[in-house]
Amino acid sequence: MKKLNKIRRTFSKQHVHDCTVVVLAFNAEHFIADCLLSIESQVTNFSIKVLVHDDCSTDETVRVINNIASTSKFDYHVITEKENQFKKNGFDFAYRLYQLSG
Repeated sequence: MKKLNKIRRTFSKQHVHDCTVVVLAFNAEHFIADCLLSIESQVTNFSIKVLVHDDCSTDETVRVINNIASTSKFDYHVITEKENQFKKNGFDFAYRLYQLSG
């Protein structure tokens, strides 16, 4: 039990947010605003980080994400890819996404 508690304390020191919401996007220009605004509408008593991964969209998805992130009450971490990671690596990109979320 002592070892588990030590791990929990170490983990909580590394992360300053109580909750991280992960949003994966690809060519979602017409839908991403609704998704992000639904997150924005949440009333919480804890800190939230919004991690948005755009997987090399060819439409205006990134512009919409950045517009919402720039006025958000939550912390945003937006990752934009230059090459489609799902097409290249399948779901294996999720581990890399976790590493980038730092």
